[in-house]
Amino acid sequence: MNRVVLICCLLLLQMAALTQGVLRGLVTDSSSKQPLAGASVFLSNTSIGTTANARGEFELPLPAGKFDLVVSAVDHETFYRSINSTQLPALLTVRLVPKARELETVVIQPYEKDGWAKWGSFFIENFIGTSEQAQRCIIRNKETIRFRLDHRANTLSAYAREPIIVEHKALGYRIRYQLEEFVYDFGTRAIRFYGFPLYEEMKGGEARKRKWAEQRREVYYGSMMHFMRAVFRNRLVEEGYEIYRVRKIPDLKRVRRRTLLEDSSRVFLLDNGALVHSSEPDDSLRAYQNQLGGEPVLTINEGHRLSGDSLAFASDSATAGLYFPNYISVTYRDGTTPASYQKSVRNGNFAMQSELTLQGGRPVWVESSGAYYNPLEVFSNGWWGWSEKLGRLLPFDYKP
Repeated sequence: MNRVVLICCLLLLQMAALTQGVLRGLVTDSSSKQPLAGASVFLSNTSIGTTANARGEFELPLPAGKFDLVVSAVDHETFYRSINSTQLPALLTVRLVPKARELETVVIQPYEKDGWAKWGSFFIENFIGTSEQAQRCIIRNKETIRFRLDHRANTLSAYAREPIIVEHKALGYRIRYQLEEFVYDFGTRAIRFYGFPLYEEMKGGEARKRKWAEQRREVYYGSMMHFMRAVFRNRLVEEGYEIYRVRKIPDLKRVRRRTLLEDSSRVFLLDNGALVHSSEPDDSLRAYQNQLGGEPVLTINEGHRLSGDSLAFASDSATAGLYFPNYISVTYRDGTTPASYQKSVRNGNFAMQSELTLQGGRPVWVESSGAYYNPLEVFSNGWWGWSEKLGRLLPFDYKP
């Protein structure tokens, strides 16, 4: 009898560890005060979500930790805030602000006519990626995506009126992506996008589920999520990472070449018929396809290999801080890069090697799930610059 009681207690403790509480709330329109039935409520980058009922009410189970809560509805601004499972309000009231109508706002740049025909392939390459897994992604509502080409700023922006629905046949997910920003700068060839994805498991037989599990493990090891989880647990070396500080010095030959070109900004005709300005030479721009170029500097690894203690520190029991000045080089030595990545590399470095810098010069706060805040302040290139796109991303509640 005592043994049975003990087993029951252990089961209850395990359940409590997995689900720390339930968030209850109400979603209304901020103008009309009416409930917004069907509003989407979810934890960003997870498979945990629900919808508001006819009275605008919702209940959302929360696992332990800190998450970004996202509430969205068509024709309303997205609401999001950070929540902690240990500090839940009795009732969360969310008032979604209606979006201003296009005709009532000053639009400097109109949407591109036949935007998807012009920019759809480019958007897919930079949003979903060019990996083997990305090739098996299908956007089910591409008609919701529109584009603006700003000639003055030399940028392309993408907008979506409703969540982008991506069917990921390689990893077995149906993803609802609430796109908040997508901007590509033709002058610097830098891309910035962020949003809030909700993952839903696709249905399939046992053989297909085993294949999905295999593909998920493949994209997990060596990913940014894997790295951040290793940072949190102070197991960077054990998990296969080599990290060095990086110093950048001017490459005088390329500085001279860049200086000679700066006075000759020209207009380029892209393959889709659009015009963009760039001071880059033809062979380094030639539309968005060519990724040759970069800053006119030499990159040198400094000193000895870094340990986790030299980069990370404990903030509290649930959060670690990650901080380093300038740049670090991160190599995952236990994996090999896929052929699709190797085809894109022009310097011959086929390793799972990335370069990281903290744009704001402040620490990044890392959770046990691999989530980190503020993600917009972490800039990467190399392996992660290529791989950290939707086609190879996993939800934060993924467990290998």
